[in-house]
Amino acid sequence: MKLLHLDSSILADNSVTRELSAVVADTLRQRHANVETSYRDLAANPIAHLSGEIVGARFAPSPTGPRPSAAKPRSASS
Repeated sequence: MKLLHLDSSILADNSVTRELSAVVADTLRQRHANVETSYRDLAANPIAHLSGEIVGARFAPSPTGPRPSAAKPRSASS
């Protein structure tokens, strides 16, 4: 069994949800010997966000024409 344990509260050790999630994760590990846990603290190690430049590049017109994913979807009646 795989368990992804995420903490995201900026309250660190004063966080009730961190305490609760730790109890749940510990209980699962005690009851199931095959638990593989991946832990991430998103407050201590935040995920890098996309920059405006990266997002803008996704929506910029292509010099070679429209991208296949940008094609207009067909209606149900077509």
